[in-house]
Amino acid sequence: MRCVSSRFFTAPPRFSDASSSSAASLLPSIIAGLPDHPVEDIKISDVYLQQVGGAPEAMAHLNPPANEDHYPEPYMFGDLPACGFFIRHARNVEFSNVEVAVQQADPRPSFRIEHVDGADFFHVRAPGGSLFSLEDVRNFAVSGSGQVPDQRLAAARSMVI
Repeated sequence: MRCVSSRFFTAPPRFSDASSSSAASLLPSIIAGLPDHPVEDIKISDVYLQQVGGAPEAMAHLNPPANEDHYPEPYMFGDLPACGFFIRHARNVEFSNVEVAVQQADPRPSFRIEHVDGADFFHVRAPGGSLFSLEDVRNFAVSGSGQVPDQRLAAARSMVI
């Protein structure tokens, strides 16, 4: 699953009723815009994503480079610090009824969210460990997930939930 900057869409992108399993890569799904051109108004619902998992601990702490000259190639960031979704430079992202699963234990959070304004998660499920890693995120909300308490954050500079 890959999104490019919203300047290429005529209507807000929506992904729903999707299933992906037996991924052969450690690469998560990527939603990434550019600093001056964020991806906007993304809605993802009713999705099951099964990843291979098994990443080394060091991958959970990576800070991927921007590599804007290689945009929008999925390997432009190199290894990524998420096992489910890597979201960078976005506005108004909504996830509803989304499950991330891994075939092998993985130390990375299911969702790595960077430089995002407006991230709403309802009824998301993921393997044990951290569900979210937030970096420079504004207007974040999670509810009905069971793994973490319902919460709203006006801003999160750097936080793991």
